[in-house]
Amino acid sequence: MNLGDFNSNFTVRVVQFDNTTTNNISVNFKVQCISNIRVSIHTTIVDTTQLSEGYTDIDVVNAAWENVKTIVNAWASFNITEERLSELLITSTSSVIDVSTFNTHFSVKVVYFKLIPNINPTFWSIQFSVSKKIKENISAVFEGLVPLTQDYCNNSLCSNIAAAGWELVKEQACNWALNNIPTDSIVDTVFIPINI
Repeated sequence: MNLGDFNSNFTVRVVQFDNTTTNNISVNFKVQCISNIRVSIHTTIVDTTQLSEGYTDIDVVNAAWENVKTIVNAWASFNITEERLSELLITSTSSVIDVSTFNTHFSVKVVYFKLIPNINPTFWSIQFSVSKKIKENISAVFEGLVPLTQDYCNNSLCSNIAAAGWELVKEQACNWALNNIPTDSIVDTVFIPINI
């Protein structure tokens, strides 16, 4: 990916600048795709003995960027093609409600998808909003914390990470859904007249 495409599609923030060690400064960059909100944290150490005398914080950040730019470019190239997560197709439920019944009456949206914490992240935090299809104002939010591992790393598909998050919350979400299944199949349904 060239620089123009990268700067048009991604934002980069310095989220950690730790200069408490004499010669090694730790810098964390948070890179986020503008179109699909996918985020990544990239960490590096800058050996200040390799910098010119009288270096500034900007010099350190530039050196840190040089250390991670190839990895960031590979991550960005992979992740720019992903769709923004919104509605999640539910393919598994708990034993209290079957998939077909759940999908008939409820929709699930991913409303939050972030690496946490910003510094040395250890989890993907994914929040799901489960809403009744006929009354969208009746909903609940459930959070799944998926460990940041080799299976669920920066280059994993968002949909795979979200599916892992759903597996963590599905028991709680399905119990909520069971208590909110419509009891009257006529009320609040769309009626299409056959004559007038």
